[in-house]
Amino acid sequence: MNVLTTFRQANGLSATLLNQPLLTGPFTLPAATATANSFGGTEATGPSGSEVAGTAAGCTTPCITGSPQQAPGTAAGAIPKTTFGESGGIFATGFGPFNANTSGLPYGGFTPYAIPYYAGTSGDATIVPLGGPPAYDPSGVGKGTRTGHFSASIRGVDMGIAVFAAVTPGAGTYNLTAQIPTTGGTTSIPSTATLGAGGALPATAAATVTYPGDGTAVIAYTLPAGVVGAFVQVADRGAYDGSTAPPTAIGGNCNGEPVYYTFWVTAAAGTVTIANANAPEGTPVAVCSAAQNAAATGTATATGDRLDVDVIGFDYNHYALTDNGALNATYPQSPAMPVSADMSLSPLSSTYAP
Repeated sequence: MNVLTTFRQANGLSATLLNQPLLTGPFTLPAATATANSFGGTEATGPSGSEVAGTAAGCTTPCITGSPQQAPGTAAGAIPKTTFGESGGIFATGFGPFNANTSGLPYGGFTPYAIPYYAGTSGDATIVPLGGPPAYDPSGVGKGTRTGHFSASIRGVDMGIAVFAAVTPGAGTYNLTAQIPTTGGTTSIPSTATLGAGGALPATAAATVTYPGDGTAVIAYTLPAGVVGAFVQVADRGAYDGSTAPPTAIGGNCNGEPVYYTFWVTAAAGTVTIANANAPEGTPVAVCSAAQNAAATGTATATGDRLDVDVIGFDYNHYALTDNGALNATYPQSPAMPVSADMSLSPLSSTYAP
């Protein structure tokens, strides 16, 4: 199940600094998990037991929700377990761990949830939907997302994508409420959407990656019928030790930590290229070879950079919905939307540069 939601002011900025989502509808949840993060969130491993049972606060049927903020110093084990915990809310680009804590900063930093949510129930590989150049270039330099031109604490731009693994959506009415704590209690802002029977997009094929040997990478994609635009989303994970099985991340590659690249494509099939001009500052090539990583890490068995690639297709212009311009720009509230929007996520493709 994938969910598209935005909660914005007229200027496109997030509507609140803190809210608690409550989603109900004719969906079927997988088995409950007992594993939660330090904010009570179970988004990585599955729904909580109270959500599956329909007994979480505000729920009378199975639901997906968050937890009210607890008093400062509350032990992690005492926080009510829910999908979004204390940290998750609804913001300008959708769900994210961006609720403000007592210091006014996001609980979860500036990194969105990895997709799909509930991957621990399905074994699905995950990818963090952080947008990078060339599609997302808030600093205007066209380089990797951690260059010094953009905040070092922000690894990329939130792409606003929510996918729930192992959740089966049914036809009918869905209800999403933003519950906002106030001095006098709670203000609730509801919305509804109707999912018709059938009409789901076909699966998107995995991308293929080739390495010309000059520090670039060429990615070929094919979109299924009904997809009008897609993200080719790349995470450069850097160097691994190829002598272990499976290879072990060793860091210290010529790019440093992971770097994100994003392309918005509308042609039914084609290729995109990560150019050396997109490399982070101080790095002559975008994708480092095994020899370059061996020299940088002192590990003779170092691999070339590992690229994780997803193709995320939509039957509407999702790119226009996101903050895709310069810092502090004003963004459209929404593009034209179909009656029932849908998304198609490819399998993850992982390859190593030679």
